[in-house]
Amino acid sequence: MSGSLSALLAGTEDIEAAYRRMPCSQPWYTIFAILDPTTSQVVFFRLQGFNFGLKSAVVQFNRLSAFMCRDGVRFLALVVTNYFDDFCVVEPRFALGGPQALLRA
Repeated sequence: MSGSLSALLAGTEDIEAAYRRMPCSQPWYTIFAILDPTTSQVVFFRLQGFNFGLKSAVVQFNRLSAFMCRDGVRFLALVVTNYFDDFCVVEPRFALGGPQALLRA
């Protein structure tokens, strides 16, 4: 039994800057204002990607993570699960990290 378990490898992946990579269908919600203390002027900025401050941000991002996870299972035959923007991949030792590399791509 111990020999068969040692034939499996597990790894984790984290989506770097996850909310910044997710597109937003309502870009007018990604604009924010800050008071510039040197000029006392309000300065506007457009936030790239998905705004973490939206009430629906976590739920909507979880939809993307779940989609990526299910796609990996269905089309790439990965053994993968997710928690928010973190993914856990289990693969046989002989795969040499290939399944985890597929998830990164």
